[in-house]
Amino acid sequence: MNNIPLKSAKRPLLESSGRSGSCLGDTRINLLECINTCNLTSFSDSLVDSIAGKEDFPLQPDHWINSPIESEDGKSLMIIALEKKYSEFVALLLKFGARADHFNESYGLYPIHIPSRNGDVESLKLLFRYLINSADPNSVMRINGRTPLHLMAENNFVEGVEYLLRQKPKVDIKDKKGGQTPLFLAAFKRADSSIIRSLLKYGADPDLKCLGSKTARDLINRNYDIVLDEDNSSPPESSSKQGVSIQRLGEIVEKLGLGQGNYYQLLNEFQYGLIQYKEEEIADYRFPGNMNLVQKICDQNIEDCLKYLFNNFPNMSPDFTSEGLSPVCIAAQRMSRPILQILADKKADFTTMNTHSSETILHILLKEGNKRSHDALKFILNDPEIEQQIRSIMNKKDMLGNTALHLAAQRQDQEVVKRLLQLGANIGMKNIYNEMPVTNILPSTMEEFLNEDCLLSKGDVNHDDFELEFDYSFLAPPYEDLMYGLSPHDDDESMIHIKPSDLKIPYKSALPEMNSLWIMAESKEHRHLLKHPVITSFLWCKWGRIRPYFNRNLRFFMTFVFLTTWFIFENYGGSKIKNEQNYITFCYLVYIVFTGCITGFIFRDLNSDINDMMANMKNGSTGRNCLSVLLSSWFEIDTFYLLRTWRTEKHESLHRHIAGTTIVLSWASLVTLIGKHPKLMRYNVYVTMFYKVMKTFFYFLIWYALFIIAFGLGFYIILHKENREGEDSYVFFDTPLLSMIKTSTMFVGELEFSDIPIDIDGPYSTFSYGFFISFVFLIVVVLMNLLNGLAVSDTGIIQEKAETVGYVSRVETISYTEVDTKYSKVTGATGILLFYSFLPDKKLTIKPNEKLNGCPCFKIHSMDRSIISSAKKIVLSKKFKEQTVELSELSSKVNSIMDLLLKSEERQKLMMDKLNNIENPVDNWSIKN
Repeated sequence: MNNIPLKSAKRPLLESSGRSGSCLGDTRINLLECINTCNLTSFSDSLVDSIAGKEDFPLQPDHWINSPIESEDGKSLMIIALEKKYSEFVALLLKFGARADHFNESYGLYPIHIPSRNGDVESLKLLFRYLINSADPNSVMRINGRTPLHLMAENNFVEGVEYLLRQKPKVDIKDKKGGQTPLFLAAFKRADSSIIRSLLKYGADPDLKCLGSKTARDLINRNYDIVLDEDNSSPPESSSKQGVSIQRLGEIVEKLGLGQGNYYQLLNEFQYGLIQYKEEEIADYRFPGNMNLVQKICDQNIEDCLKYLFNNFPNMSPDFTSEGLSPVCIAAQRMSRPILQILADKKADFTTMNTHSSETILHILLKEGNKRSHDALKFILNDPEIEQQIRSIMNKKDMLGNTALHLAAQRQDQEVVKRLLQLGANIGMKNIYNEMPVTNILPSTMEEFLNEDCLLSKGDVNHDDFELEFDYSFLAPPYEDLMYGLSPHDDDESMIHIKPSDLKIPYKSALPEMNSLWIMAESKEHRHLLKHPVITSFLWCKWGRIRPYFNRNLRFFMTFVFLTTWFIFENYGGSKIKNEQNYITFCYLVYIVFTGCITGFIFRDLNSDINDMMANMKNGSTGRNCLSVLLSSWFEIDTFYLLRTWRTEKHESLHRHIAGTTIVLSWASLVTLIGKHPKLMRYNVYVTMFYKVMKTFFYFLIWYALFIIAFGLGFYIILHKENREGEDSYVFFDTPLLSMIKTSTMFVGELEFSDIPIDIDGPYSTFSYGFFISFVFLIVVVLMNLLNGLAVSDTGIIQEKAETVGYVSRVETISYTEVDTKYSKVTGATGILLFYSFLPDKKLTIKPNEKLNGCPCFKIHSMDRSIISSAKKIVLSKKFKEQTVELSELSSKVNSIMDLLLKSEERQKLMMDKLNNIENPVDNWSIKN
C-alpha cells in the first residue's frame, strides 16, 4: 500500500464482524475519520489491516502514512493527532512506523513542535519512545527558526523543559526573530523560575546577546531572585551527577548478578546513584534490549536493588513490557520468589504473557520443574493479593494448547494440581494433541479435591436448615473454550472482576459440557469417581435438562420402528405379492414422508459423527451410533428396493431378505436405545453386558475362527461326494461353503451325530470318526467352554461394578444427546446447558431437608435421595476426620500437660529429698548440743 496518491479512488475498508464502528473509503480518510470520532478500536484495526507485518520500521518518509492530507490543509495524521492531544492515537501511529522526525512541508514544522507548543507532555514523551524512530530535540521551525525549547520557554511549559533537557538538546540555539535563545526568551516572557534554573543547570549561557545587545543575565537579575555565577553556565556533564550515571546503575546491576566486586560497596553505590535522579529519568531510560531498570534488575535477580528502587520511587510502575516480556515474566524465568513477592507488593500485573510463546507465569514456572520454581509457584498460587489475577489466567493456553493444569498433571505434582483445581482450572481443556489433563491426575487427588473443595455444607445433616453446595467450576467450559466467547473488546483485565451472572453468552457457546466426564468414563482409573455425589448431582441436573429431548427422540424412534415393521408386514406378510388394490395409498405416502424425515436426521447424525472423528473427538456418539449407522444404511437400501415400481416376482426373494434384516436391525436399535435410558439403571447394565460379551467374542473368534474354517474344509475333503442320490442324501458337506456353515453350527452344539455321512463300511471309517471326535473335543468342548468362561468373567466384572457401569452408560447417553443437539434451533433444544444459564455461578445450593410446598417435581430440592445420602456420608466423614484431628490435638496437649505435671512432681520430690537431707544434720546437731 506504499505511495498511494492523494486523489486515489476510494475503496471500502473491510472489517471483521467483531469490530465496532466503521470507517469507509481510502485508508487515510478512514483513519482520519476515526481520529475525528475518537474511535480508537477501528483506528487500530485499520492500521493492523494495512501495515502490520508488511513494512520495515520505521516507515519510509514518502510512505502514505506520513503524507499530507489535502482536505486537512496538508496536515498529516500525526500532526492532526498531536493537535488534538490524542496521545493514544499518537502511540499507535508511532508503533506502526509513522516517523517521529518527519518534516511537514505545508506547515514548516516537525511533530515535536506541536506538543512543545501545546504543553502536551504525554505526546512529547511518546516521540522519544523508540530509539530508531525518535524526534530530534534540535528540530527548527522554518518560519521563525525556533526549537522545541524556544516554544516551551515561551509558553511556560515547565515539565516539558525538564524532560527535553534530559534528551541532551543544544540549549543556546538562536531563532530568526532577533537571535533569541531559549534562556533569553524564558526570561523575557517571565517564565517560571524552574525553567530558568533548568536551562542554566544544563549549560545555557546567560551572556549571549539577543535582540541586539540585550542578554538573559540582565533580565534574570531584574526579574528573578537567582544569583548568577560561573557555575550557572557550566554544563552538567562536568559533574556527571557525581560520576553515577544511569548507565552505570545498569553496570552495577550486571556486576551484582555476575557476583563481581564487593557486593555491599556496589549496593551502596547503586543506592547513592538512585537519589540523584528523578523517577521519570529512571523510568524513561532504556538499556540494550530496550529494557528499563526494573526489567534489568529482575533479569539479574537482585532483590536488594529492586527494594532500593521502589523505596526511592514508590510511584514507579512495575509493568513495563519490552521484547514480549514484563518484569513478572522475567522474574518467573529466573524463578525468583523474592522478586515476585516485591512485584506483588507493588501491585504488578501478573496476567501478562510472553507474547512470543503465549506462556503465562504459570507455564514458565511449571516448565522449570525444580525447587526454586516450586517455591515461586507456591507463592503465586497462595498469595491472596494476586489470587484473582491468577484465576483469570488459569485456563490460558500456550502455543501447544497446554494449560497450567496440563503441565502440572504431566509432572505428577499432586499438590500443585490440587491447588490449580481449587483456583478454577478446567479438567477438560484440550491441547493440540487432543489430550485432557484429567487423564494424568491421580484418582486419589481428584477424589480428595471433590470431597474437600467441591462438596461444602452448612449446619447439621439432620436439621431443616442443612445446606449442601456443589461446586462444578472444574467442569464448566472456560471462556477460552467458548465457541463465540465474549465481546472482542473485553480484555483480560476487565474480566478479572466480572461476575458470571453478568455474562451474556449464547447458549450454544458453552458446548460441550460433558467432555470431561466422558474422558473420566473412558479411563479405568477414574471411572469410579462418577459415583461421587458431586458428579452424580451434576448428571442429575444435566439429565433434567436433556430428558425431554431424549424422550422425544425415543418416542420418535419407536414410531419409526412400528411403521417400519407395519410396512414390511403389509408388503411381505403373505406368501405372495399383495395386490395393488389392497394397499392403502395414504398410509404409503405417510410412510414415505416419514422415511424422508428419518433419512434427513440420519444423514445429519452421520455428518456429525464424521466431523467429530475428523477432529479426533471422543464424545460417545461415535461408538453408540455404530448400530444406528448400520441400520440407516440398510434402511436406505430397503426403501430403495421396496418401492412398488421395483417390485417383481423375480426380485421377491431379495426383498424379503432385506426386509427381514431391517426388522432385526431396527428392533435391536430400539432395544439398545431403551436400555440406555438413564432411569433404567439395571437395563443399562444388561445392555452393557451384551455389547461387552459380543465385543469379547468378536475379538476372540477373529483368531480362533481359523480352527473352525480348518475343520470345515477338512470335513469337506473327507465327507463330500460328487453325485448324491436318494432322499436321505446329506448335502451339507458337498461344497466348501456349506461345509464351513455346517461346522459353525456344530460348534455351538448342533452335532446330529446320526446324520454325519461317514461311510461305516469304508476302510477309513475309524480315521473319520477320530477326526470328528477331535473336532468335538477341541472346538465344542474346549473352545466353547473357553468362550463361556470369558462371558462369565466379563459379566462378573460388570456386575461387581454395576453402579459404576450404570453411571458410565448415563454419561454416554447424555454426551450423545448433548452433541446431537448442535442444531438446537431445528430440534428446539435450546435449554440443555447448565453453565452460564441455569448455573451462572457454576454452583448448586440446595436444602435437602427442607419441607416442600406444592408439587415437588418442579423443585431442584427433589434431587435423587441416593445422591443426597452419599453427600451426607461424605459430610459426616469430613466432620469425623475434623473431630479426630481435634481430639488428636487435644490428646497431645493433655499428654504434654501430664508430662509437665510428672516433671513438676519429680522436682517437688527432689526438693523434698533435699530438704530432708538438710533437716537431718540440723536435728542431729541439735540433739548433740
